[in-house]
Amino acid sequence: MIMYSHYKTRKRTSGLFRILGVAVVATVAVFLFINFKQYIFFWKYTQHRIASEIALAVNTRSPEEREKLLKNIASNCEDLDGDNQLSAEAFFLAGEAHCLLGEAVMGRSFSAAVIYDGVPVATGEAARPHFLSAIRCINKGRALSGGMESRHSLILTKAAFYAGYYGGQQLYSVSRGIGPASALRTVDDVRFCVLMHVLAGKNEEGFGILAEHGKTSDTLEGRLFQATLYAISKQYTSAILNYQEVLRKTSDSTVLKLAHINLGKLYYNQSLFNESLGHFTSALSIDERDNQLKIWIGKNYSALGNKAKARAVWSEVLVIDAGNEEVKKLLNPM
Repeated sequence: MIMYSHYKTRKRTSGLFRILGVAVVATVAVFLFINFKQYIFFWKYTQHRIASEIALAVNTRSPEEREKLLKNIASNCEDLDGDNQLSAEAFFLAGEAHCLLGEAVMGRSFSAAVIYDGVPVATGEAARPHFLSAIRCINKGRALSGGMESRHSLILTKAAFYAGYYGGQQLYSVSRGIGPASALRTVDDVRFCVLMHVLAGKNEEGFGILAEHGKTSDTLEGRLFQATLYAISKQYTSAILNYQEVLRKTSDSTVLKLAHINLGKLYYNQSLFNESLGHFTSALSIDERDNQLKIWIGKNYSALGNKAKARAVWSEVLVIDAGNEEVKKLLNPM
């Protein structure tokens, strides 16, 4: 009887412990669930807030204010990356912020950079680290999610182009994920995709997209971009015709100088030295302080056999810029 009573007591105690254990587990589960919900809510709120801030920065007209906003966003994204190492969206947002910040630090639109620099564009040492960070973040997000959306493909391709990270074929391969040009948000994005086609040797497809969506006839910038793209794709006659059209359409001295310089280079590369000389001389009449124009004028005189004139022009440059190594090399064999 005593043993039976002892057994019943142990059984009741065991049952109580079991109930208590279940209660503890349930309490912990509820606690974790509530905290997890709070974490998810906080992360979703932060994610949407950063996405909204990026949209605000993109639409900010002041370059200085845009750069300031994007620096703050990029800093916040770095904090999120540290706290959310397994969140693909955190890395995608950080990649977008860094790419936009790189463009803001450059201080020029994509179209303007290509028009004035050609390929590769001069991003500057201050901007390149942001593009490299964008590449790292987008690739990390892609690895975590197993893929990426079209806008992430655009960001990755842009950052890789600006940083000189991939070559033409690899850039084109990544850009295939961007999707149709008709769905792109800006004309600059359309023109960027066109350049990716051209760099990969797909000129016909690229210029087809440019004609349909690139707005090349709407603005002077569009005409200049098209002319530059013809030069990049080595369609020199079309490039010359487009630059000549620009000369007829504008009185802006900066644009006139640029068109004359590019025409001068195109003619020089085709050994049409008299035509080249005429355009570089016209450019110099717009900006007499540009020594680089005098160097080109001297090259044309030299190619035409007028060594004395070439020497005289280059010597003028050395009077102003005694350390000019290019001129010293040109004068050395003379």
